[in-house]
Order: sequence, then C-alpha cells, then structure tokens
Amino acid sequence: GWRHVPTGARVRLISSPGPMANLYAVVGTEAVETEWGALPDDGLPHTLEHLVFLGSRDYPFKGVLDKVANRCLARGTNAWTDVDHTAYTATTAGSKGLLSLLPIYVDHILRPTLTDAGFVTEVHHVTSGGEDKGVVYCEMQGRENTAESLAERACLRALYPGSGYSSETGGLCANLRDLTNEKVRRYHAEYYRCSNLCLIVTGCVQAEDLLDVAHKALLHSRQDEASEQERPWVSAVGEAAIPAEPIEVEFPAGADEATGLAVLAWRGERYESVFEAAKVSMLWAYLADGAASPLSKAFVNAGDCSGVFPSSDKFKIGYRQLWFEDVELARLAEIADKFSRVLPTEVDAQRMADVIGRAKRRTTAALEDDAASAVVSPTLKHFLYDDDPDSLAGLAEAADAIALLDAVAKVGKPEWDRALRDLAGKPRLVVLARPSPRAAQRLRDEESARIAARLREATSADEVEAAMAENDRPIPVEMLSGAVEAPDVAEAKSRMFAVAASDEGSCH
Repeated sequence: GWRHVPTGARVRLISSPGPMANLYAVVGTEAVETEWGALPDDGLPHTLEHLVFLGSRDYPFKGVLDKVANRCLARGTNAWTDVDHTAYTATTAGSKGLLSLLPIYVDHILRPTLTDAGFVTEVHHVTSGGEDKGVVYCEMQGRENTAESLAERACLRALYPGSGYSSETGGLCANLRDLTNEKVRRYHAEYYRCSNLCLIVTGCVQAEDLLDVAHKALLHSRQDEASEQERPWVSAVGEAAIPAEPIEVEFPAGADEATGLAVLAWRGERYESVFEAAKVSMLWAYLADGAASPLSKAFVNAGDCSGVFPSSDKFKIGYRQLWFEDVELARLAEIADKFSRVLPTEVDAQRMADVIGRAKRRTTAALEDDAASAVVSPTLKHFLYDDDPDSLAGLAEAADAIALLDAVAKVGKPEWDRALRDLAGKPRLVVLARPSPRAAQRLRDEESARIAARLREATSADEVEAAMAENDRPIPVEMLSGAVEAPDVAEAKSRMFAVAASDEGSCH
C-alpha cells in the first residue's frame, strides 16, 4: 500500500490472477451533529452516494460514468453507504479498462456537480399534489419503518449513544424533508477530501501503472482542504446506555400480523483485538449456526421463532447481535430470559472443532474463488480504524483468515467455557419489535395531514420537469469518444490464462 504524499490519499493494491479488475474507492463518512447545522439522521452520506453519479466538473452530465464504464468493459458502476464509510465500485475485464476509468471516477467522487436540479430529483421534492418524492426519499420511506430497521436503530442508539454509529446514515424521512443542497455541499467539502480517500484495487494490475494513473488523477481532481481536519472515527467511543428493561418498538402491520422480532445485543471487541474477534465469531457460529446448534434447537425446534441468526460489525468498538425472527407474540417477552436459561455452560470440544473446520473449508473455497475480494473488507476497516493507516503491519493479521482460524482451533475447552461464562455475564440489550395496526394507521394519517398542509409549499410540476430536463441533457458524443481509449479486448482475454502463463506481466 501507498500514501500519496501531495494529497494524503491512500492507494492499496491486492494483486490476484484472473481477467477481472476491481476498484473500491472508500471515503470515511461519519454522520454527526455539526456546528453548521447537519444532524445525525440527515442521511448526508447516503445522499452523496446518489449525487456523485450525476456528473463531475470535467464530465457534467448524468450517465457519463456508466457509459464510459461500459466502454472500459465494465459491469457498470455501483456504490454502498455503510455506518462508517461510503464505497464506490467498478469491475472491468482487464486492467487497462480499470485504469482508464479510474481518473473519471475519482473526478466524480472529489468534484461532483451537486446541482440543485440533481438534489430535486435524486434526493427530495414535494410534488404539485403535496407528496414527498425523490429517489433517496422513496428508498428510505420504504425502509424506515420496517421491523428490522426500527430494531436496528434502537440497538445502535443504546449501544452507541451520541456517536455516529447510532446515526441513520440513509436518512430519516423527517430529516430528508428538511435537508438542503447547501448542507450536502458542505458535507462533501468536509469529508470528500483526498486525505480521507482510499483507492483499493484488486486484480492483475501492475503497481507502477496504477500509481502513475492515481497520481495524475488525484492531483487533477483534488480540492483545497484544511490541514487541521482530522480523520473520521478518531474520537473515543462513549459508554453504552443499556436499560434494565427491554426496549419495545412498534412496526406498522396489518391486523392479521401474528409475529414479532427480538434482538439481543452486546458491545463487541475493539478493532485491534483481531484474534479475540475471530474467537468470538466462532463461539457464535457454535451457538447458532445450523439446525444442530444449541440455540436453533432451543428456539426454532420449540416453535418460538422461525430462525436465530447472529450478526456483528467491526467498528472502533464493534457489536454483536442475536436476531430471533417471526417470534410468536405470546413468547416475545420471554425470549431474553429463555436465552439465559438455555445458553450452554460448557462447550462440546468435538463439535467446536467441527464448526471451526467447516468455517475453514468455507473460507478456503471463498479464497479459491476470489481471494482478493476476501481481503477488501479488512483493508477498508484498516484504513478507517488503524492508529497508523500507513503501516500495514496490523492488516496482515486481520486479512489472513486461514491463519486466524488455525489459531482459534488451538483454543482449549477451558478457554471456550470461560468465554461462555463471559457472554452470560456481559451487559445485554434487549429490543422487542411488535406489529401494530395503530402504527400503520398513524403513519397514513400523518402522511395525509402532511400532504394537505404542504400543498402551498409544493414544487411546481414545471420546476420538477425543468430539473429532470437539466439532469437528462444529452451527453456530447465527443465527450464519450474522447474520454477513454477503445477497450483492449485482447488484454482482457489474455488474463483468463494468467494463472497458467509464465510470460512477463502475468499475476501469480
């Protein structure tokens, strides 16, 4: 890996044989309250994920990126927003297409147009009929009040009070209705800077070629940034606020809905505790992975729920969750106490060995299928959380999944039994989600009242049509034809045999 000295951007190359090359452009994004008016649930990371694709300073037309990507033998482009980062991706056949696409992608990320017209159509506007619309708004409207989203927000708010980890990075509808494009531009200026960008490239790409292209792209598209700005997620994580009683949330549902959702949650391991995290993951696999696991037998076979699933994420201090799906309402309040009763007090050493062996076989198969992809997540988390992201010493341990499983396999039964006792005594959050016809009716009533009250604020049809027309302006032919060279199909085909080839330039 490298640090680009003029801009502070990081570049990581994960070399692997095969015809496909991948780009993951990762920006550390943190949704918190700011002195300039941003709120944690404004959805600013998510809105930018959408707006970046509407054009850049050098390519100010919607759709240029995808059309150029197709010319580079790519499967188009994509992106995701997570709690702690936003990632922009592309996959091309052959390395030349990826290197041709990278400068154009970087320009979109660092210098998007962020026009008012783009905000109107992509984020939020009010129709002439008083309805709230916009791609981001409608996406979150469909997700905000599901049982899973409500339970997840309740979990993270209790585990990480006042932290960016508890924010709804997608945006709550109430916040999106009040969001302005000025805030989006300010958030971009704060977070989308070179020193907060990591370009992760996988595939048969030559380091010298990658660094040359990245150097020119970063110098060309960089924006001015204050030297005193610190990285996201460097602040200490405060204490959890776990109440003694379960947190109950209601999700909108019909009168015939007869099941709910239960979540048990714990604070997890610190980022740097790599071995401990791997060990705890295997403990949860032992407890809940498969029909023969103790918790599946105790809950699913008994008819309490349809499934028991562990979940986790790696943060500065991560979390662990256990989800119980389709819980009979009469048994919902009993889930947490029953968990305490049925949690084993000791580990079956042979079954634990089988669980670890199965995990190793799965990991080996995944590595054989696409070894580079398995290293992407540890690489981006290292960029976000390592005390020294320019030193790759810590990454080597986190990225070697097989070595971690081998180390976990050496853990003896007394240590596993102690881990079970630690789990039983650890502070635990309980969230119960119940179906509510009243909640469904309340949402319908609020929507109707909002439509009636906001008719006077509605965006005129002409304004929306004008915004759509501006966004959909035809792309000049010369811009597309001159953006990148014609694709090198021969180079892409040659990579299909790179593993067996011994000629210069192949990847092994």
